[in-house]
Amino acid sequence: MRRTGRTDKDRELCRLIHRYVTPGRRYLKVGGALLGMSEHDRAAFLRNLGQAAGEISPPELDMLLDRGWRERKTAAWLIAVAGRTAFRERLGELLLASEGPYAGQAYCVALATFGTPADADLLAAYLDRYLPRPDLDYDQTAALGALLLLDTELGTDHTARFLTPNGPWQQWLDGPPRKDRDSPDSLREFIGRLRTFAGESAQHCPTVVPEKVAWVLVRDGRVLVTRSRGVDVFYFPGGKREPGESDAETLAREIDEELQTRVDTTTMTHVGTFETRNTHDGRPDFRMFCYTADYTGPLLPAMEIAELDWFGYGDRARVSPVDQMVFDALHTSGRLA
Repeated sequence: MRRTGRTDKDRELCRLIHRYVTPGRRYLKVGGALLGMSEHDRAAFLRNLGQAAGEISPPELDMLLDRGWRERKTAAWLIAVAGRTAFRERLGELLLASEGPYAGQAYCVALATFGTPADADLLAAYLDRYLPRPDLDYDQTAALGALLLLDTELGTDHTARFLTPNGPWQQWLDGPPRKDRDSPDSLREFIGRLRTFAGESAQHCPTVVPEKVAWVLVRDGRVLVTRSRGVDVFYFPGGKREPGESDAETLAREIDEELQTRVDTTTMTHVGTFETRNTHDGRPDFRMFCYTADYTGPLLPAMEIAELDWFGYGDRARVSPVDQMVFDALHTSGRLA
């Protein structure tokens, strides 16, 4: 009988878990456990957490958020520390779905760290759904604490309707099963302390690595590359994210601007994330997220693009260092001749 080995995706996930989730049982220590650490141990833990938050990529965070509570809880803290607001809606959806235990508090900390009216709205939506369910003792306390914190800072009063006498909060507390009766102020202070820890960790987050979203279009064993005006090196088409953009939005916008072509983002497939590293300290200094996608329309150079071409593996030396890594991967997989 033929044995089926692990897929590349399985191996990648295992690598991510071993690198970001399980070291020192990180998934257990993010959250309230930080309060019980000595100052020395907490400082070391937050330093390592900050470094990890700066190193992990958005697609890697997405992979962790697709998993269980350990991965989701850790990912939410890494998102909070690095201030990755592009994950706001995703965290809000996970919080509202409440599909598993233990991670909800981390989502609330992240939203409190982002600290905008949009984050307050997500927390209020959660309380609207789950305070009428006293039988569900989920993350109502963390959500209320986070929302109180944002109300204080934003000058809003979202929590007023929940805290009226015999209102939704009191009815949830009084309903079975029995619940801890911490005061709203103590809940706000608790989330505030966790958010402070996230801020301390953020001081150790490496400078944000320049990132690019690139389109990898292979045809008959050759791959599409472009050259900008005034330079000799060729690159994969694509570019940097605008604030708040997803990778799909970035790819669609950049390819339309550079090649007057519409990519079908519903067909996007992640080829891989490739990064070059500083020879001095080994830290990433450039990161590129590569996707395939179908398209409609012509391929016509526009904006700063001087020309496009189709390269084989023999043209590897004519592209940038990070693009060369993609050439190697495509060649190894047999897609690039």
